[in-house]
Amino acid sequence: MNDTFDIKEINKFVKNKLIIISCVNYDYVRVAINWTRHLNALNITNYVIYALDMESYEILNSENINTILFKIEAENWDDLKYYKLKIPYEILKQDIDVLWSDLDAVWLRNPLEHIDLANYDIVGSIVEHDRAWPPTAREIWKFTICTGWIYFRTTPSNKNILNNMLKITPFPCDQQIFNEFLLKQNPVITHMQDGSKLLTTDQLLILVLGSSIINRGDNLKDIYVCHPLSEKNGFETEKVLKREKLWLVNGTLYI
Repeated sequence: MNDTFDIKEINKFVKNKLIIISCVNYDYVRVAINWTRHLNALNITNYVIYALDMESYEILNSENINTILFKIEAENWDDLKYYKLKIPYEILKQDIDVLWSDLDAVWLRNPLEHIDLANYDIVGSIVEHDRAWPPTAREIWKFTICTGWIYFRTTPSNKNILNNMLKITPFPCDQQIFNEFLLKQNPVITHMQDGSKLLTTDQLLILVLGSSIINRGDNLKDIYVCHPLSEKNGFETEKVLKREKLWLVNGTLYI
């Protein structure tokens, strides 16, 4: 895989030293448009979507969506999991805080208004169902941290741990590597009243937002972000988002 790119292109999208990022291929382009329409409804503009092919890039540009062309050599969607840590790492090296959000993690309210990001090194979202990945962490913590919605503050510790994670070979899965790396740090876990968890290690303070804030499942009343479970292809994801009444793209646009 080619992992060299010009990260400085994001500077025009950064606000208050923070950028929200995701990536898309043509299969997910309608999901990407839906995601940005929810952000637009919340007046959130400091985001960028990395387009992995020219067709996606041109479509997003035509919709006036913040996008950067980032063509990589990837045989399948699983190969992209490396970049869910690689891209945040490169952005952190530019002293910009970064929040990765999967395109099917739909923002209904702004969770950044709920928390003070400056208080934490990492802010993630919780997974508590019986298939929470990876099982190594689930069996010990009774939950895992979802890397489909995760914030990294610019700190030496974060740069160091992401750099170390990216050196792991073979690279199985971003969520597995992230959780198992933290598991080895033996974090002290504090259970909070709203269902969130606070993980403390020698180097890190990590807030894991509970399901009442970011739900890895159904579209529940008063949540901030709904991240429903779906198969990892655009057609099935669109069906699930429609079922959960999270779909804002009309007709057959770009089908």
